[in-house]
Formats: sequence, C-alpha cells, structure tokens
Amino acid sequence: MQGNKYFATFLDDFSKVAVVVYMKSKDQFKQAFLHYEAWAELQTGKPIKCLHSDRGGEYVNNDLKHILKEAGIEHKLTMPYSPQQNGRAEHFNCTVMEKGTSMLHHAGLTLGFWETAVNTAVHIYNRTPTRSNKWRTPLELWDGTVPDVSYLKVFGCKAYYHVPEHKRHKLDPKSREAVFVGYEPLSKGYTLWDRHSRCFISSQDVTFDEATFPSHADVGNQHITTPSSIPPGGVINNPGDVLSFPIGEPSQLPPAVATVAPQAPQIQVALPNIQVLEVSPLQQSQPCTPPDQTPTPADQTIYQTPPSHPPATSPPAR
Repeated sequence: MQGNKYFATFLDDFSKVAVVVYMKSKDQFKQAFLHYEAWAELQTGKPIKCLHSDRGGEYVNNDLKHILKEAGIEHKLTMPYSPQQNGRAEHFNCTVMEKGTSMLHHAGLTLGFWETAVNTAVHIYNRTPTRSNKWRTPLELWDGTVPDVSYLKVFGCKAYYHVPEHKRHKLDPKSREAVFVGYEPLSKGYTLWDRHSRCFISSQDVTFDEATFPSHADVGNQHITTPSSIPPGGVINNPGDVLSFPIGEPSQLPPAVATVAPQAPQIQVALPNIQVLEVSPLQQSQPCTPPDQTPTPADQTIYQTPPSHPPATSPPAR
C-alpha cells in the first residue's frame, strides 16, 4: 500500500534485535545500510564490526564495497547456493513472513497491508523472550530495559478512536470505527485504518474490541453464486465453485447424499377379521336397472319414433 516491494532485515548477532527497512527496489539497499549503521552505532555507542550476507547483487556491488571499506567493516559472504551458512538470518526472515501472513489471513485484510503486518510481527518479536537469549527479550539485551507488553492488541481487530473536538461538529459522533493495523513507531500510540475515509489514523485514545474483525464481515457480505442464479445450461467459472450443469437441462440442486436412518423394529400383531364398510357421500338416487339390461348413461337421451298407424283397441265389454 505504501509502494514498497522489498524489505531488508538487520539482525544483531548478540541481542537478536531486528530492524526492518523497506525499499522500492533492491538497489536502495545501500541507503538502507547507511541508515541502520548510523542508528545502531549511535544507540549502542559501538561500531559495526562485520556484515554477514549472501552473494546477492544488492550485497555484492562496488558501492557497498566502498562503504564497507571506508568504515573498516568486514563483509562475510556465504558460498553459492548455501543459505544454511547464514541460517540465523534465513530463519528470521521465514519467521517474520509466516507471522505476517498468518496475521493478515486471521484479520481478513488484503495483501496491501503486508507492511503493517511485518512491522507488527517484528515489534512483537523484539519483545518476546527467546531460548537463545536465556528467556530474555532482545530489547532487554540491547539496552538493558525490560519492555512493557500490556498494550499489545490483536492485529486486525475492531477499534474506536476518539475524534478531537476541533475536528467535529457539535452533533457529530465523538468516536469512529477503524481497524487496528499496528503500533506507531517511536510513539505511544496505535496505527489504525479508517475504512470509510480510507486513510491511516494515529491515536492514543482507542477502545478495542478484540473479538470482532470488521474485515471478515466485508468478506462475508460478498455475493456468492448459488445454483438458483445460474441460467439453464450454464457452468460456474469461479475457481471455488464445483457445481456444473449439462447443456439443455435446467439447473437443479445436486442430489442429496443418501443416508440410512435407524428404524424401529417391526412388530406384527394378529387382529380379528373385521370387515370395514366404506360409506360414500350422499348422492342423487338413480333407478335400478335389471341385470339383463344395459344401463343408459345419464348424459345420453334415447329418441323413439311414433308408429305410423294408431294401435288397435279392443271394444268395450258389454
């Protein structure tokens, strides 16, 4: 986020105090070394005697050779393709990167915050007792003071910082929500990331909610493709999706996995033979037809042709 792509780590061989200097390109290592040399010699009052590094182009060049020669500093180099000869520095770089990556993913932050994660990892490393230091912290061996760790907080948690009175109106809120991303260097304060104004905030009046991570909520609010939103015959192209549907068939949910539920034992009981009469609803009565005649459907009408001559009638009886 700050535009840097590399960082140089300087590890003191006695106290194990680590210092990280960020660079935009590897050719800036010369300025990084001059910065560390001036700071270390002034803080300890002792000059640097030796520099141990690999044979990278940023270490083996005429400019750095001239600086080391003028200062009387020895430059010890490892053999080609033998990083184990500088194992302490290699292990430290691996530790810092693993810690920074773990904090980024735990907080749900993007990779653009890698510098703040590395700074926090180094800050905690210098205040952690180590076995090689006989369970003393690097800072204790560096300047003789025991560091205070009561102010340490969980990286990436939710934080509320106080807004000064001259930066708000009468009815504006007195605090704002932010994300904790590190400690302010050479100050007694915290570095926060304001997601609304998209800027870094330095403040000492901060209240932390170490159980909540706002960046995880942003990830959870992202749109997730479901089978119901896929057109018929479509295929999900996202790497995380595994559902696909053949062309010409409607999208359906994947079949559920068949599970066998436990069944109770079946018990057969002999019952007496009871005839059950089925009673149908009342309907309109219809005339019964003799068995030798075919019943006439209700929706069929039979027309009969009258005879051409009147029927003969018998005379009345006398």
